[in-house]
Amino acid sequence: MRAGDRLDQVSAQTLGQPDLGWRIADANNAMSYEELEQPGRELIIPAPQLEPYEP
Repeated sequence: MRAGDRLDQVSAQTLGQPDLGWRIADANNAMSYEELEQPGRELIIPAPQLEPYEP
C-alpha cells in the first residue's frame, strides 16, 4: 500500500469490484480495512472468483 491508497480502490483494480475488499481483508487475516491501509503494507490478493461454466 502507498500513502493515500484505499482498500476499495485496490479491490476495484485487482478483483474488479470495490465492494470485494472484504476478500482481501480475509486473505490477510485483518479485522478491519484500517489495518491494511498502512503505507508500506504488502497485501495478499486472492484470485478473482470465476463464474461457473455453463455449456
